[in-house]
Order: sequence, then structure tokens, then C-alpha cells
Amino acid sequence: MAGPIDPHWPCHVAFHGYTVLVARQDSSIEGVGWEGLFDHDTRILSRHRVLLGDEVPRTLGSHAAAPDLWTIRLQVPRRGGTAAGPLLPQDALALEIARRIGAGMEERYLLHNHSAVPIETTLALELAADFVDLQEVGQEHPHLGRTRVRWGANARSLLFEHHATHQGHNLRRALRVRVAECDGEVQRTRRGLLFPVAIPPRGAWRARLVYGSLVDGSWREPAAHRREPPERTTFESDPPLLAAAAEQAADDLFALRCPELEPGPQEWFLNAGVPTYTGVFGRDSMTAGWQSALLGPEALRGALAVMARTQAKEDEAWRDAEPGKIVHEMRRGPLSELEIIPHRAYYGTQTASAMFVVALSEAWH
Repeated sequence: MAGPIDPHWPCHVAFHGYTVLVARQDSSIEGVGWEGLFDHDTRILSRHRVLLGDEVPRTLGSHAAAPDLWTIRLQVPRRGGTAAGPLLPQDALALEIARRIGAGMEERYLLHNHSAVPIETTLALELAADFVDLQEVGQEHPHLGRTRVRWGANARSLLFEHHATHQGHNLRRALRVRVAECDGEVQRTRRGLLFPVAIPPRGAWRARLVYGSLVDGSWREPAAHRREPPERTTFESDPPLLAAAAEQAADDLFALRCPELEPGPQEWFLNAGVPTYTGVFGRDSMTAGWQSALLGPEALRGALAVMARTQAKEDEAWRDAEPGKIVHEMRRGPLSELEIIPHRAYYGTQTASAMFVVALSEAWH
């Protein structure tokens, strides 16, 4: 029997740059397998579940308008409705969750009361963060470090702060869940956040949450405005289906750009793949830049610039580095940051150095 076309089904994958979200179709994250919100090779959100009045909403559907955008529609029926009304049997609360991924995550909640009767209920948000290295996901692993959870009532923010040490190396990562906008109050609970909700007949309740990621001592949050697609080569064909396939391939490649690694506006850098291959992968980025040169030189130019900047300068057996060698991969997860594995900058390949010469020649041409 053939499997699903999407290898991640029944999960949905949304991504931008170094940030990747893998969640279930009902928006929830249980931390099983690859589920979670990842930033810089670290799972910064391992649990996310929404309850309306202690009830798990039913999934109506979802839509991904772009790789970094995902909207989920959920519903909870109103109990006790009759044909005589005013509460009818078909009346329900409809919840829409719109997510935007990139340097963290933004969530917009829109809760509609589709009835002629007001309602007072609660929206509970269960949250957890385990800060597991991307390369340990789905495996038995020792828990590195400690995580402290704090609630800032004035800032309306829930902070998960993680510290770990290993042989003189220190790691500090954090997740900040900030209630940026809300129609009402918010409270902290043992499992996350609780929003008391009061909605008039045919009214709505709204909230906006921002999930920030702490990396290298600086907070990362989604930008106020999304990046616009660049001008590029376009395709025409007869039949049109061929051009449509080429256009989709170009859009998919553009979506893999990692702005955090790009040296300049005309020097793009492409992730090797999602959800597991974000960051610097020398051979993959140069190959993708070379093979996509029909679209323009930006991806190839960016790959070469990053490879030149990260070229090995000394012999180091731990990283398999030798002077002049081109990097194989660079990871930013806890295992790499704490030097438990050598992948903060690992040079264990011969093909990347050979590919650099080929890619440089192609860029010159």
C-alpha cells in the first residue's frame, strides 16, 4: 500500500529561516517524535494544547497560505440547545488560530460565539518546553541542564529559561510566551495560561501571543512585516502545467532561505531541508545554488560567501578540520553548543571542498 504524499502526515510543517514548527492537524503539540517548535536546532516548545471550557475542540480544517503561515479552524458545540431557542442545537463556539513562523512564532486567536445567547467560558493553553537538541528528538536522551518557569504578570509573559553546562561550556536558551493583545485578563496556571472569556451574542473574542526565542543572549521574535518574494526569472510553457511546476519549484526554493545566515541582500543562503536540516550545510547549499542558477546568482553567491567565511584555519582532530577545508555542517543545538558533539563546526567531508571549486567556477561563468 502506498503511503501519504506528505512524509510528515498527519503533522503539519511550517517554517521560516532557522525556525520550524511541527504540529498536529488540530494545532496541538505533544512532543512526540518531531512535534514541537524548533529554533536554532533546539525544541523550544514541546507541548501546546488548547482547551475551551475544559473541552478539546473538534478540528474543522486548516489552510497553509505560505510555508510560514498556517490557519487552523476548530469548534466546540454549545450544550443544551433546543429547536425553540434561543440556544439552538447547532450553535457552537468557533475558534480560529492563525500562526506565523519565523524567529519564533506569532499566534492570533479569534473565538466566535455563533449563537443568540451570551457565553462565559475559559480558553486554557497548556504549554511546556524541554529544550531538547534536534538530533536527540525521538530518542532516549539524558536531560541536560535545568529549566525554570516564571510568570511576569505586568508584562503578561510566561518565561521558560534553560541553563546547562558541560566541561566548562555554558548554554542559555529560553522561550518567552508574551500576551501581546487580549480582550480581557490572563492568568497563569500550573500547566500554562488561562483566559477567562465572555462573549455577547454573535460576538467575538481576540488575543495575540508572541513566542520569542533567546539565542546568543538576544531575543528573537517574528518581524512586524513578512518578507516579500524577490524579482526572479519567470516561466512560460505550452502546456502551462510545465511552467506551473517550475514556478512552484522556484517558490519552494525561495522558502528555504535562511535570512539569519545571509551575508547581504544579494547573497542568499538556503537551508538543506526542513524540519531537520536548517543552518549551514556546505555541500547542500552550494549544490542548490549551482542547480538553481537559472533563477539568478544570489543563492550561489551567498553559499560561496558563507563557505569562505567558515573555512577551516587549523588542524583540529575533534572537528576533522584542516587548513582550507570547507565545512560540512554547523549545528546550534545544545549538544553542539556544549561541545558534546563536534558539530558546532564539523568538517568531516571531502566533497564540500571539491564542490567549492566547482561552484566558484560556475559563479564566475
